[in-house]
Amino acid sequence: MYCVWTYRALALMAGLSLLGAPARAELDTLTVERRDEPRLFITDGVIEAIDQGTVAAQTSGRVVALNVDVNDRVDAGAVLLEISSEQQSAGVDAQRAALNQAEAQQQEARANLERVKGLMASGSVSKSAYDTALANAKIAESTVARLEASLRGAREGLGYTRILAPYSGVVTARHVELGETVTVGQPLLSGHNRDRLRVVADLPQRVASQVVEGQAIEVTLGDGTRLISDDHLLFNYADAASHSVKLRVNLKPDLRTRLIPGGWAKVAITTGTDQVLRIPRTAVLRKHELSAVYIALEQGKWQLRPVRLGDERDGQMAILAGLDEGEVIARDAYDVVTAYGGQYAP
Repeated sequence: MYCVWTYRALALMAGLSLLGAPARAELDTLTVERRDEPRLFITDGVIEAIDQGTVAAQTSGRVVALNVDVNDRVDAGAVLLEISSEQQSAGVDAQRAALNQAEAQQQEARANLERVKGLMASGSVSKSAYDTALANAKIAESTVARLEASLRGAREGLGYTRILAPYSGVVTARHVELGETVTVGQPLLSGHNRDRLRVVADLPQRVASQVVEGQAIEVTLGDGTRLISDDHLLFNYADAASHSVKLRVNLKPDLRTRLIPGGWAKVAITTGTDQVLRIPRTAVLRKHELSAVYIALEQGKWQLRPVRLGDERDGQMAILAGLDEGEVIARDAYDVVTAYGGQYAP
């Protein structure tokens, strides 16, 4: 029943060509022409943050403070999480005490060396006594250096109990709970920075072989925003399972555009040139499944002809079938309908 109605509507509209129509000059027309267009390979891509990662525990202990949660925004250097620090603090105190003792022994060894040096000059002590004092001074010096390094390590270990944000961003995952005991290497929090984003797509090898450095690649976001970027990286190897080659396109978005890592995008890559018939979107009359244009005939008459449409670019529809180059059509199909009272307008 639906198809019958559609073809009846088509036949009824086509009947306009038999009516007394306004002169062709009274309605705006255009001549259908072919034009060169880039041949595009379009594939799906995923937006991801360039700066993203997971912070892990670098010391053992119990989580005593959890300052952020998933979806929280944090600044670089903010304290995200704290681990119990009693053991690490005790280690710092012990290393500091050992260093103080070694420094005192070093001062004593240096003083003794100077004393022996003066006595040797006057012949009061032997050369071996001087050598012993010199060796003791060097041992004391090396002991101080070793304990200074140990103290720096202990202080660094104490610093590991406070987990700081490596960059500003958003927390995307929390892997521990308050009060949980963690070990070295255990994941704690994940996050990303939205300041630098890219689109990642997988390309067939035949397309990847045509991508050149500096080539402009078009990225269409989920909201229809189109971005052009010539900053991209094509991997030098193919995936062993899919045999596709990964492409990373770094984005330089308009600040008004809100991009979300993990979001969807379309990546369009130019692979050649085609000749395409395109007409304005306004020239197409649509009624349910029917797509047609008005062909301008002689003596101010119009013929409604079905067409098969392709993709749309900048308000221009590609014509796959139904029109030939050089034919004259109405620039606005609904102007023709309106000329007869608008009874066929949807």
